[in-house]
Amino acid sequence: MRVIAAFAVIPMLLGLAAASASAQAPGAFDPREHRQHLYGAPTQVLVIGTPHLSGAPDDFDPAVLEPILERLAAFGPDIIAIENLSGESVHALKTYEAVYPESADWFGGRFLRLAAVAEAETGLGMPAAEAEARRLLAALPENPTPAQRRRLAAVLTAAGDAYSALVQWWRLDAAERRAGDGISGELAVLLDEYETRRNESHMIAVRLAVRLGLDRVYPVDDHHGDDIMGDAVIDDMRVFMEQADFAAHIASPEFQYLAERPSASERLKMHWRPTGF
Repeated sequence: MRVIAAFAVIPMLLGLAAASASAQAPGAFDPREHRQHLYGAPTQVLVIGTPHLSGAPDDFDPAVLEPILERLAAFGPDIIAIENLSGESVHALKTYEAVYPESADWFGGRFLRLAAVAEAETGLGMPAAEAEARRLLAALPENPTPAQRRRLAAVLTAAGDAYSALVQWWRLDAAERRAGDGISGELAVLLDEYETRRNESHMIAVRLAVRLGLDRVYPVDDHHGDDIMGDAVIDDMRVFMEQADFAAHIASPEFQYLAERPSASERLKMHWRPTGF
């Protein structure tokens, strides 16, 4: 089995050189030597790190992603994981909103809005839609009809899995991307908006899934630890900013490249400058 996991790793750029050096250290642990006898071929995992494409400049051309998509398609993953919350996770965070204030709306607000639109047409709330989506996926024939794909797209959206819904939507011929079979006119418009929205989850992961003939992607992000962080995030950041190597991080070419983009400038200041607290 081959798995691709696509994540945004802006902070990790600063640690790549150190990680590379430590990987060559004498006596470093090699997981391939941990178990000499494997039953079946080991799973191959490829991890992609990218700045969030939502922060790309206005003149960003999606065509520049084509060489990446070609190489990923050559890798041929069976499963594509994305850095997004699953519908189950968003629903749980929203249900326990008093414990996780703003987490669901901040990290899954669009999924909630799309799910509400889909529920109005399908009559399925998020838990029921998740169960129905699993049933439909398990029974999906090799060559689904357009009506089956529209129905699955509607149910996946209602379940809070908008990116998997988009896989089904984009696997339809353009003329078949229309209202019907659980897709309302409003939902069809909202799904079509992803053609011009910028996000690595659909510009890379969903496009790749469609190209490979996969039926879904797998959201694997999690924010159930947000309740234990609280002010510690701010306090720890202050401690980090007082460390001797903080200036080196700020001066690094990687950080400066990200900071130069107008759309990312204010966000970076908020996270990394004293004025952000």
